[in-house]
Amino acid sequence: MRLNWPTLRFWRRFGMIAILGLILLIIAVRLFAMSPIASQIVTAQIERQTVRGQSLEVTGLRGDILGRVRAEQLTVRDAQGVWLRAEQVDLNWSPLSLLSGYLNVDWLTAETLELS
Repeated sequence: MRLNWPTLRFWRRFGMIAILGLILLIIAVRLFAMSPIASQIVTAQIERQTVRGQSLEVTGLRGDILGRVRAEQLTVRDAQGVWLRAEQVDLNWSPLSLLSGYLNVDWLTAETLELS
């Protein structure tokens, strides 16, 4: 009895299709990361985080949410009210840290910063 094993040609074709599929998936994820829907999802996730009674509000988040983003305004508030407001904020961050409950920012710059 002879077993009919897939040929080398089959495995080459399968491998090329798998690699092409992976490349297309990566492109799709990168395009989604720059969409307004992705920005809304990340904004909601950030605003859900509360640290020692302080919350962060983000307005106008845009850019590549997997790296460098720009926000029109960031506001930090506690029980007494807003104590920090920053406008035209550029930041480079690690969005995957939100999955573990942390906000990890590599650098942040703002045109205006108001402390109360």
